[in-house]
Order: sequence, then structure tokens, then C-alpha cells
Amino acid sequence: MNKTVYVNLMERFVLSALTGHVIRPRKHGFMKGRSCLTNLSSFYDQVIHLVDERKAVDVISLDFSKAFDTVPHSNLLQELATYGL
Repeated sequence: MNKTVYVNLMERFVLSALTGHVIRPRKHGFMKGRSCLTNLSSFYDQVIHLVDERKAVDVISLDFSKAFDTVPHSNLLQELATYGL
């Protein structure tokens, strides 16, 4: 099995394990029918709603896209196992 197939299978396994435990229905990442565009649209609507109500809005944007590639998979599996996943 080549590395790309292995990583793809690993990502699917992690996704299926996390879907019922961590990922909430409002999330857009890894969800069918949702994308960066639907995420941006939802975020924009929420910000506009808060601004209209004259409430403060703070935003912190984090990008973990490379994090999965740098973590040794054996360590990740062990950590997931400690949480019963």
C-alpha cells in the first residue's frame, strides 16, 4: 500500500471516529455539502448580525492544515485510543 492511500485511509478512520464525538453539526470542515464558501457565508452572517446589534466582534483564525502531516501517526493513534476513539 503506498503512502498516499495509507494517509487517506487514516484520515477517513480519524474522521469516522471523531464525527460522533467531537465534530458538531454546525461545523463545515469534513462535512458533506459544506465547504469553505458555506463556512465563510455563515461566519459573515453571524458577524453582520452582531455588528447590527452593536456588539463587539473578535476573530482568531487558525490553520491546522499541516498539523496532521507533521504528527507521527503511531502517536496520534495512541492518543486517540486514550480517549476511547
